[in-house]
Amino acid sequence: MAMLARMTEVSQTMPRRPIGVTVLAAGTALVAIFSQYAAIALLLTDRASRAPSPLESGLTLVTGLVFVSLAVLAYGVSVGLWFRRGWARPGAIVVYATLFVASTSLSVLLLNFSTCLVLGLAVVVALVYLRRPSVRAEIAGSLVRVAEPRTVVERPAVPRLAH
Repeated sequence: MAMLARMTEVSQTMPRRPIGVTVLAAGTALVAIFSQYAAIALLLTDRASRAPSPLESGLTLVTGLVFVSLAVLAYGVSVGLWFRRGWARPGAIVVYATLFVASTSLSVLLLNFSTCLVLGLAVVVALVYLRRPSVRAEIAGSLVRVAEPRTVVERPAVPRLAH
């Protein structure tokens, strides 16, 4: 019973995370997973050694290293967005801008530009959302939406009919 009371108290005092910030945190975690697998595909396969030119081999290695650092950064930023830390917003802008550059480079390497278009559209949407002043306040936690407290209406007991 005490645990239920404590959970109710915590849920009433903690500000709720807006749905947009929650989706952005989850999306950033997905960026981290995508970047992790892209780095594995570029660095741990023999793609760089089979490249027909040294330029393509070097671009493959550099893109793989960018994806490694992007994965680490995106994991941290997604946690920061989840807990609404002020540093997470500029970090998310860096993550999404770097994702656009790295995915464009990957599209050039693979000669597959359709993935760049879809990912580019998602990056533009995320960057436009991050530039809104209300989102800046929501992520920083300075905009607290207070919900109306629920009132409990007690109804008088209805007398039961005796049978």
